[in-house]
Amino acid sequence: MEINNEIFAKIETQTEHIFKSAGWNAELVINYERIDKAVDRALLEHVMRDTSTFVFKGFGAALSGLSAAFFGSAIHSDVNYRA
Repeated sequence: MEINNEIFAKIETQTEHIFKSAGWNAELVINYERIDKAVDRALLEHVMRDTSTFVFKGFGAALSGLSAAFFGSAIHSDVNYRA
């Protein structure tokens, strides 16, 4: 469902009516600095989670491959791993 300006205004009016009927009369003040900090933190956490997952999962695979190559080369000396 695509929201255009008309639908957005209608939903905003309904929401405002709900809050006013509940006794909420505070003026809306948007703190853009707080929003920017929250977005930056969320992006940082996302990048850190993805990076740590990649490093730890990749480390095990790399270690497994290196050990297999090392021990495999001791058993099968005719295999050329540089090719």
